[in-house]
Amino acid sequence: MDVVIFEGLLFVASLVIGVVAAMAGVGGGVVFTPLMLAFTQMDTTVIRAAGLALTMTTSAFGGRKYFLAGAARLNLVLFTSLFMSLGVVTGALVGIHVVKSLGKAGEAIIRLTLGVLLFFIVLIMLTVKPREVKSEASGWSRRLGLYGAFKDPATGEEVSYTAQRLLPTAFALFGVGLIGGAFGLGAGWALVPVLNLITGLPIKIAVATSTSTFIVANAPGLWAYVHEGVATPLVLAPALVGVAIGSNIGARLALKAKARVIRLVVISVMLIAAAPLVTRGLMGLGLI
Repeated sequence: MDVVIFEGLLFVASLVIGVVAAMAGVGGGVVFTPLMLAFTQMDTTVIRAAGLALTMTTSAFGGRKYFLAGAARLNLVLFTSLFMSLGVVTGALVGIHVVKSLGKAGEAIIRLTLGVLLFFIVLIMLTVKPREVKSEASGWSRRLGLYGAFKDPATGEEVSYTAQRLLPTAFALFGVGLIGGAFGLGAGWALVPVLNLITGLPIKIAVATSTSTFIVANAPGLWAYVHEGVATPLVLAPALVGVAIGSNIGARLALKAKARVIRLVVISVMLIAAAPLVTRGLMGLGLI
């Protein structure tokens, strides 16, 4: 394929990914990485590095909108980023080691594992119901400033919130980062449910916090890929520009709309990518 055509298609695809990712709070890598691994022959490490970079870009531009609207709070973002970043860098190093040690078999294992993981993610997103929690800040939540209020533009109501169960949240955040770093997903698919179901944040605050977290949390993981020399400008340049424009649009729309429809779109995309990932992984291992 001609380079210009390739970069043009990548730009358009990344723009759409940016809109969807910012609205759902999942990070661009959740959509970008599975699709590229499933439908292209590019090196898996290059794709995973680009996935983390796209997720950080979604965070930088989409997160700005959430901060300006008051839906994202700095203390919550820093708390989330601290534990998630530890997992991200660990996962990135593990993912790089697998491919370097096992070669083509390692790439097949990455594809197969990600395909199975995507089916599991879809199951979580279909079965776990968001919940709305209102409570008074106390203990470490108050000391760390992990509480606030937000006037929802969609309803005109003021939504108060406070972070709860901080220790289980910390362990869950590390696990989310570990998976995100290993597969270049950004891990927003799990971060939103963690912040809503474990930490007790209202769903829109969870989406805003998730989107705003990635620029800090994924930086150590991306550095690990850059250190390996796999952050390719040919892929990153059009993808980052596209996702930057798209995430700006997506965050603006999300503040005025419900994320339910967008999540269904994300689920559909993940299902479309999961099947060929599993197939290609099994073929690479000589199992089919």
